[in-house]
Amino acid sequence: MAVKMRRHFRLFVILLVAIVVLFSAAVLLLLSGNDSRKIIFLLDDEAEDDLTGHEQLQFLIDLTPMLDDPADFQQNYGDDVIFFTETSGTGRVHVRAVCTLEAVSTFNPETHVFLVFTRNLLEISLSRNPALADLLKRMQNVHLATVDFRQAVKDTPLEELSTSRLAKSPYPNEHLSDLLRLGLLWKLGGTYMDLDLLTFKSLAPIVRLKNFLTADAVDRLNTCMLGFQRNHPFLEFLMKIVSEHYDPFEYPTVPQAFNIATRKYFDLPVADVLAMGKVSDVSFLNVSVISPVEYEDFMDLYGGKGKVGLVEKLLENSFGVHLWGSKSSNLKFKLQSKAPFVVLAKKLCPRAIEYTPRYL
Repeated sequence: MAVKMRRHFRLFVILLVAIVVLFSAAVLLLLSGNDSRKIIFLLDDEAEDDLTGHEQLQFLIDLTPMLDDPADFQQNYGDDVIFFTETSGTGRVHVRAVCTLEAVSTFNPETHVFLVFTRNLLEISLSRNPALADLLKRMQNVHLATVDFRQAVKDTPLEELSTSRLAKSPYPNEHLSDLLRLGLLWKLGGTYMDLDLLTFKSLAPIVRLKNFLTADAVDRLNTCMLGFQRNHPFLEFLMKIVSEHYDPFEYPTVPQAFNIATRKYFDLPVADVLAMGKVSDVSFLNVSVISPVEYEDFMDLYGGKGKVGLVEKLLENSFGVHLWGSKSSNLKFKLQSKAPFVVLAKKLCPRAIEYTPRYL
């Protein structure tokens, strides 16, 4: 008899837990359904926490419905927005990326800054991202968002590529980011920046250009920072050339396509359009503006004592510096290091590096 009662009790407990889980799921769906642009973004593993407490919830802004209604997006956030993308799908944002966000949001307090996640991330734990959580509390112009990549490139020259050749790439995260930035700018307009681009001052003079590309050499364009008004004809041509020349096995395939597109569209060498500075309504920013340390010299940023006077030169003459994360992400530095990268980080994102007590 006692055994039978214990079995009944276990079944009752299991049934009760199932009811609680189903009720919680229904509440979350109801909450997210009240605003089609927002998705519940849980802070902790708090299945039993009070979901009505403001401190317990953060929202991911769902950009997907706005892709076909850009007027709604512009009404809420204006024209001069800055997009970053996070395509790893891990749910973690490295302190170095938070450093980038801290610097750009501090120097551009009136500009809305979006960190856009992909891969259907609906939940993320900010307890696993304390530096990011701290930034969100302090900077009202920083927003976390999500977007459906397929919808971002739908009805563009990138649509076929996104459903076929992209899946073959050994660099899926990088190429996904390369393509997503074009889709976002085509449909919403604004400025895109890489998460390994550390800025030193207000970007307003650049953002106000509306349509621009940046260089990382005297004769080479890069994709680490670019801006376009929505539906700009040169951006459409860029996407067409990217689709035609995309090689899933070539890491810099999209930057290479940018250079091809520029030569074809303007019928000029890249070095010439960079020397001219502006052709038609598209501006071309030379290497000193945002990528003053070229790819081949990236270790200048990470040397033990650093190149003499490099930090001062960068801060005086440039808007920022490309940190070449593809080459440097595995390098670690003590906070006492004299490497230019560490010196700059201490100056430009002091709060972010508080969350990495020993190494950056």
